[in-house]
Order: sequence, then C-alpha cells, then structure tokens
Amino acid sequence: MPRCFIYAAGTFYGLRERPRPGDLQIAADAGLLLCQQEGLCPDLVIGDFDSMELEGTPEGCIRVPVEKDDTDTMLALREGLKRGCTEFHLYGGTGGARLDHTLANLQGLAFLCRRGARGYLYDRDFVYTVIENDTLILPRQVDWGLVSLFSMEGRAEHVTLEGLQYPMTDGTLTSDFPLGVSNHFVSDTARITAGNGLLLVGWQLPAQWGDGAAWQALCVFYNPTEISKVVPLPVGRWQMLRDGISSSLWRGPARVYEHEAVLMPYSATIFGQI
Repeated sequence: MPRCFIYAAGTFYGLRERPRPGDLQIAADAGLLLCQQEGLCPDLVIGDFDSMELEGTPEGCIRVPVEKDDTDTMLALREGLKRGCTEFHLYGGTGGARLDHTLANLQGLAFLCRRGARGYLYDRDFVYTVIENDTLILPRQVDWGLVSLFSMEGRAEHVTLEGLQYPMTDGTLTSDFPLGVSNHFVSDTARITAGNGLLLVGWQLPAQWGDGAAWQALCVFYNPTEISKVVPLPVGRWQMLRDGISSSLWRGPARVYEHEAVLMPYSATIFGQI
C-alpha cells in the first residue's frame, strides 16, 4: 500500500524521511508553500486557500469552500483514505499560531485509527500516533528518550507498558488526569499495548540538523583545580560555547578547537561539535 505524506501550514521541523516513488503527497492549503520551500512535488493540492494567496490553479488542485465542517488537513486525510493509503505522515501539523489546529490534527490521528489506518504527526523532535486494541513497538532512538501517553476519550483501558521507566500492567489512563506524561526508555525497545479506548502515544526523536539543533553534539569538561588543564577533545571540530568567564561565547566570533583545549581553573567548559 502507498503511504500518504500530508504537508500542512503549521511549523515545519524537517522531513524525517523523504517520500518514496509511489507514495501519495498532498499539500493542505498553505502547506503548498512548505512543498515549494523543500522542493517537494505534491500529487494533489487541497484547501480553501484562506491562509495564502494562490496564483492561478496548480495542477491537481481541489478548491473547497471556506465554510465547511472539515479542516483542510482533514480533507487531505479523507482523500488519502479514499485512495487506499493506510499509513499517513503529517508534517506542518503542529506549532504555528493555532493550537486549535494542532488539537484538530491529533484528533485526525484518532480518525485514522478508527478507520484502520495509522497516522504519524511530527512535532519538533517528537512524533505522535494513536492506537486502540493494538501493540506499538518502539525502538529507542534517544538515550533516556521521552515517551508520553494520553487517553483520547474517557478511558484507555488494558494499557501495558514495557521497557519504560514507569511500567504498567493492564492499567487504565483517563482523559482527566495526565498520568502517562514524561515516561522514559530504559531498554532498547519499548512495548506499548492498548485495549479499549483511543490512546495517544508520543515519543522523542533524535535532533536533526536544521530543526533548531545548532551543534551536532555537546562535550562538557569540569576543571575543579586551581590550575589550567589541557584536555583531549573527541575527533572533529569543536566550538567553545562557554568557559570559566562567559556563558555566551556561542553568541560571538567562533572559537574553534581540534584535538585539545585548555580549561581555565575552577571552570565548566562546554564545546559544540560543528
């Protein structure tokens, strides 16, 4: 079955995976701007275009009335289902100035789940999906990575959590208390099982270049002595971000080191890999 990639008009934090040949790509309204920015070619553009000026009518464009029951993103979800897709990847569906649209897109994940499909909503270094009467197996991608769970309706029953800091066996999560927030991976794989009731699951993804992570890695040294010390640096080029005097070196001209660096007395020194 082809996958469906939907691009909406919220905040875009970078693609986790580019579409493959045969995948369906849909731009929802001003999500078309995202596609133009990223060099993506949607198969379909759908929306009322109240959030952007549309010059002409692009090929594969479906223009709908402004006054309607469905959001533009929901129309894209419906179109993907109509075309036989069972796996959806939604970008630009969070952030921006409209929390209501983020909530609507989370409900869209529930909409897909109840129709036998699986949707993934990408936020900054986080992704969400919804399950019911199903098991989700997650590989750990971030050390001590976060996992949060929420009931999407009154109760999510028969919830079992394995491989997480706070396990649960045949438990219940309710929509009026956030018991499932801020769990953590403690093994290479987490196993999340849900029975009756829609369960929203979100988990942390590795930071990727361009989503706000300014350095590929951080390295921290502490010198508790009264004399300066020379320390070896890991392989690569390292920018000094703070030393024993200033915590704002990263704002000024780059001080870049390779192989080794000098630590000031009684200092905590931080380097970012570039």
